[in-house]
Amino acid sequence: MAVRRGLHKLSQSSADSIDTILVMCALFYCAECLQGYYQAALLHVASGVRILRHQEQLRLGCSGYSYRPREEIQYILAVMENQLLEVGGELSLPDSIKLYTSTCLHVPFEDPSQTMSTLEELGDAFKILYNKFLHVLSSAETSAKDASEEVQAQLEAQYMDVLERMSRFSTAFDRFLATNPQHQMDENAHMYMITLQVWRNTVGVVLNAGWPPCDSAWDKHTADYAVICSLAEEMMSKSTLALPGPAHPISITGNKGKKQPSAGHSGRDTTRPIYTCILPKPQPPRSPSFFSLSLGVLPVLWIVAVSCRDSKTRYRAIHLMARCKRQEGIWDSRLYAQVAARVARLEEQVAGIPEGADYEPSDVPMSARVSTVMTVVFSIDYINISAILLH
Repeated sequence: MAVRRGLHKLSQSSADSIDTILVMCALFYCAECLQGYYQAALLHVASGVRILRHQEQLRLGCSGYSYRPREEIQYILAVMENQLLEVGGELSLPDSIKLYTSTCLHVPFEDPSQTMSTLEELGDAFKILYNKFLHVLSSAETSAKDASEEVQAQLEAQYMDVLERMSRFSTAFDRFLATNPQHQMDENAHMYMITLQVWRNTVGVVLNAGWPPCDSAWDKHTADYAVICSLAEEMMSKSTLALPGPAHPISITGNKGKKQPSAGHSGRDTTRPIYTCILPKPQPPRSPSFFSLSLGVLPVLWIVAVSCRDSKTRYRAIHLMARCKRQEGIWDSRLYAQVAARVARLEEQVAGIPEGADYEPSDVPMSARVSTVMTVVFSIDYINISAILLH
């Protein structure tokens, strides 16, 4: 509604007006996520993506149409679309907000092997690469049963293209790390370096699982999952450090409103009485809430929690999600930790594994593995696992 009102008030011929509307979509998306209204947030993603694609179609179809969104806005919309694809894309959305076609956002991709020289530039390149990667996976899921040989060949070609781009990105990233030692980075640069590292590792696991991906391919990556959890935990520790609490209880001193004796009266006791503290002892604050929109830690931990069948690593990922108190766009740590725990327990029950018992991938047969989890999140108080499909 707010976006429609903005469209009505602003001139449609003005590039600044269109950019303003796209920024409004991003701001309303963040606002709805912070309030826990996830379905409303998805509506703003849908609006922004539709507007961006419509403007691109006008530019390609009309020789005199020159509007191009600012690069920063394109990146923001790509990140928002990434989040929608992460939680299931078209498969997980109510019919009222399904919007997808098979095309990616038209954001220019710069080859990091030639032009990327800073962490920020590498990060921007990765976000676009990740958008392409998610679209390939989403297209594969939606066309898994009905795709023709031609469509499957196109998907495989797109997968190989993303794999090649990821290889070039990884080479550029390693070259950056070799020429920029970690001990010389400031705190923010070091944090972003860890972020890119954990995401590079995670996407690499999926890409190296082969095409089309199958559940059995994840089993050989248990060690990689453990490394990803360690990097994710380091990210969390750096971004949610709690401030130390007071070393001693606070005593409330005073004289119950009475006027204090003058310091000049030497024969009288001027010591202020100490009263018993009636307030609860202050506790060290909990880890502060953390909000971000791009390249967070929750999607990474989710992938480990639902695809790793080594119980120690799987539950480490679930526990990290449950305790971190993070909000990363539509990703709410509490909700998705609950869903991941339910998925894990479902597999264990089908496999006959007692609750709390340790197990390895070989203990969970293919027939017990959850292959697709489709979640519809309407608000922070309601999450519906709409379908869990077993092989």
